[in-house]
Amino acid sequence: MNIWAIGDPHLSFKNGKLAKPMSKFGDQWVDHPEKIASYWKQVIQKTDLVCVVGDISWALKISEVEEDLEYFNNLPGHKIYIRGNHDFWWASLKKVNDLLPANDFALNGNVLEYDDFVIGGNRLWDVPGLLWDPYYEHVADKSFLTKADNDQKTYLKEKARLEKCLEEIKNSPKTKILLLHYPPTTPDLIGTEICEMIEDAKIDHCIFGHLHGLQKPNDFYGEKNGVQYHLVSCDMVDFKIKKII
Repeated sequence: MNIWAIGDPHLSFKNGKLAKPMSKFGDQWVDHPEKIASYWKQVIQKTDLVCVVGDISWALKISEVEEDLEYFNNLPGHKIYIRGNHDFWWASLKKVNDLLPANDFALNGNVLEYDDFVIGGNRLWDVPGLLWDPYYEHVADKSFLTKADNDQKTYLKEKARLEKCLEEIKNSPKTKILLLHYPPTTPDLIGTEICEMIEDAKIDHCIFGHLHGLQKPNDFYGEKNGVQYHLVSCDMVDFKIKKII
């Protein structure tokens, strides 16, 4: 069994077509569901596990997400999903899990033991104090950087949920995987209080998405203090699902 990850597919299927094509964000997004599915089918075996780290669908209600989840259901492998900041359709954890086929799971601040692995999942939020401007020097219009969420109340709520999740993980002898949507640090791995929590729990692999448009993403993230940090937003991995283990 291999473990793979991808994030931010931003699906919007309605009657078999995308209601909100992502191509407006750049030519690389043209037909992006087909790009993801094509590579996925080449590399994923039915016994593999695929982690989808948020921003799954543009749907606003849980009743509208069925076609987007069916897209993943039709691809090989078992799946684990976490919520992203755009997943407004995401209701209670039970309601989301009730939509999923057997052996697929949703996580939101909780932990799953899967074979030789223990996997925690949490959305997180914008980590205070991180500066993103240096990583977008190639972008002429940086106005989107000023729109970053800075809701301290939501951050503290997500941080508390993450603390509980990591406390449950930290004493496990199994390989530890943490799924987040928001990045816990910048691409050059600057230290943050979230990183300290992750390192204290001896997480082996921390996987996240949310970031788009970074120049030369292969030069970013990696290992620090025993933790492997993986950015897997689909455009940042060229719409090719990333093998983690």
